[in-house]
Amino acid sequence: VPSALSGALRRGACRSAIRWPSAASFSTCVYVSSLECAARRPPLVPNTKRLMSASCGSAKASAPPCAPPSANGAAGAGASAESPCTPCETTCTVTIQKGENCWQCHHDRKPARCADTLFCGECGHIQPPAPSCNYFELLGIKQERFNIDIRQLEQNYKALMRRLHPDRFMQKKPEELEFSQAQCSAVNVAYSTLHCPFRRAKYMLRRMGVDFEDSTSNTDPEFMMEVLEASSAIEDAHTDQGQILKVRDEFYRPQLASCELDFQGAFQEGDVQRAAAATARLQYLRRVHQQLREVVEL
Repeated sequence: VPSALSGALRRGACRSAIRWPSAASFSTCVYVSSLECAARRPPLVPNTKRLMSASCGSAKASAPPCAPPSANGAAGAGASAESPCTPCETTCTVTIQKGENCWQCHHDRKPARCADTLFCGECGHIQPPAPSCNYFELLGIKQERFNIDIRQLEQNYKALMRRLHPDRFMQKKPEELEFSQAQCSAVNVAYSTLHCPFRRAKYMLRRMGVDFEDSTSNTDPEFMMEVLEASSAIEDAHTDQGQILKVRDEFYRPQLASCELDFQGAFQEGDVQRAAAATARLQYLRRVHQQLREVVEL
């Protein structure tokens, strides 16, 4: 039964799932991993050498100065050499490998915070994006936690995009325009990840050394049924604003707040299983979120 409910939630066909529980399921999860990889990869520019790397996340580093939180506090557990840099504090710096200079003035570059590596500190020219960085730090979120100020996130994003937008570099050197496009791509991925609660949870879970997979193993069947009923109620309500607001106020908002509280506590304690369970609940709440967003303010 849980697998049938899961399929219905992903598919959005609530009534069909109740009548025909054997209906095949398919996932509608939105993955941004490919975008993240593209954003972390510097553009290929002839005769331009880019060797920037993160101070943590390297398979060669025997004792990285800053490691992501891991299961039950075991430092470094589950870390992957292919994972993005995941510093445990927003004060962690992006390390410039020895011999790396600014492409324009060739001045030696010094280690700095992720957001401070966008432009050369000597000549002010835009630089290629770091292969990886902390999304929270890049977007100016001082305290890394699940419950972030979305309004502040949006303001920081807009301010950053004003500095990096390709329109500002149309009349400049081709390298600057290309680096601008690459920087904007990286910032867009970071913003879309942190703005969505489910994607934010997946990102933070990956920082704990776990790649969240579409699964029902951590989801309570009773909760899944409640999501189905809420989704069905929204469909039945049509233009009944009162019924839709009831679903929002009595189900969606309390459940979302509960998930956020559970995930934040799990992240702080390094409890991977609890964090994964909260992420799974957020995954199914997305269906209700999408339905409500079309008709009422969330």
